[in-house]
Amino acid sequence: KLHLIRKKLIDFAYPAAEPAPSFKKVKLNPPKYSDAQRWVFVGDQQAPYQDENLHKVFCQFLGDYDPHKGTLIGDTVDFPDISRHRDNPEWHVDTQTCINVGYRLLSDYVQASDADWTKLEGNHDERIRNRLLEHHTRLYGIRPADIPGEDPRPSAFSIQNLLHLDDLGITLQPSGGNYAHAQV
Repeated sequence: KLHLIRKKLIDFAYPAAEPAPSFKKVKLNPPKYSDAQRWVFVGDQQAPYQDENLHKVFCQFLGDYDPHKGTLIGDTVDFPDISRHRDNPEWHVDTQTCINVGYRLLSDYVQASDADWTKLEGNHDERIRNRLLEHHTRLYGIRPADIPGEDPRPSAFSIQNLLHLDDLGITLQPSGGNYAHAQV
């Protein structure tokens, strides 16, 4: 059973001429039901293009709200240099920068809350997989050496491996090769 309570609407659209908005702390009341769980959903950070002020405010929110569960709904990283779109020199960043900043964002979320985090992949998250399948099929699925008695590790180029999701305690929800079918 899911009970949703609308909180105060925050309008983030401001004319460019006005100063940046200041955020007020919103007092969050605990749920009325003892078995209720607080969930938070976040996505489309497209690191490293995330809004740093919003990231800071969101981490503060996580600490105040103390959700039980957190779901990353996709596109944590951008990977513009391996997309099918033409490079834009004014916005270009390399794949490693996206991975490093994406990891930092996720690490901040985990440190800011005690939530049980799950990650869904979005189309941007699948860009490395798609690039391997389109241009380097023989490298697709390559993984660290198997250790006897342990489960095989995920692909060396998987989001799970690159963002250290296991080390962060974040569960990657498999999508079966199509991000549109991932579910929590």
